[in-house]
Amino acid sequence: MSTVVGVAVVLYVFVDFFAMIQVLPGQPEQDGSNFYFNNKGSLIPISADIYRMGLMHAARLFSGHELFFFGFAALLAHQIDAISSGRIAIDLVPRDEMMERSRLPYPLQRVVTLRTALTPEACAARLMDPRLPNTFWSFLNSSRGLQGDASDAGFRVEMASNQSQMVYAVGRFEADGGGTSIRLLLTFKRWPLIAVAAAAILIPLAWAAMAGLGFPLPRFVIVFLLVFGVVGNFLFGLDQRRRLLAQIKRAIDAPGDLPLGALAFEPDHGDEAIGPPLVVGERRPDLRHLRV
Repeated sequence: MSTVVGVAVVLYVFVDFFAMIQVLPGQPEQDGSNFYFNNKGSLIPISADIYRMGLMHAARLFSGHELFFFGFAALLAHQIDAISSGRIAIDLVPRDEMMERSRLPYPLQRVVTLRTALTPEACAARLMDPRLPNTFWSFLNSSRGLQGDASDAGFRVEMASNQSQMVYAVGRFEADGGGTSIRLLLTFKRWPLIAVAAAAILIPLAWAAMAGLGFPLPRFVIVFLLVFGVVGNFLFGLDQRRRLLAQIKRAIDAPGDLPLGALAFEPDHGDEAIGPPLVVGERRPDLRHLRV
């Protein structure tokens, strides 16, 4: 039922907007006993009855927008109440098997192999330790450790943060001598990617449609929306992925378990010394092994 109501509201907003644009040649204005339609500075004389009709059409033009925003606020309040009362259970890191099985190009997905001297049980406990100190910082975001689920077979985690997360990690533990190897996939979530791609397409289309209706927007507005709404969000997701990998590395680190001087091998970064006992290698996506 809620889906039907939502679709009806969206259809009403679009139909109402374009229908009222057609019957309003301009903004209805009054100057003493004279009435006009103001069409971008061009005054079209009208009668008092047409003026009143124009006011009704102008009010109806914005009613769809009011209905949309008030409806969205009511829906949000209903969801918050359902979550607070326990009627809706939230999976903090929902599994997206489609994304995990897909072979998306770098940097949309990144496959990393980690090796540590810890046991799988110890790795799982450390990944879910809420006392993990926050030593990583990023612009407009503060991380508070990791959240998700983990067992001695594998894990799914994302950063616990005051910002929405665009990426998450899924990994599998494998015994490796006296330690553990971790096959790790860091991937964007599906809906953030869809939203960014849709914005990249819809923003220019909306600009062209507004120009065609006689309401052109300045070019700098479109450039601003594309740069900060599309490029900015994508770079923000890449930064989240970088910090997520850093927190996973730190969570399973156990200083002194391996000799000092362990190296990380990552493409285009050279050999970079990191704290023991972690050795990192990069692999480009072969995701068949990521079923946990």
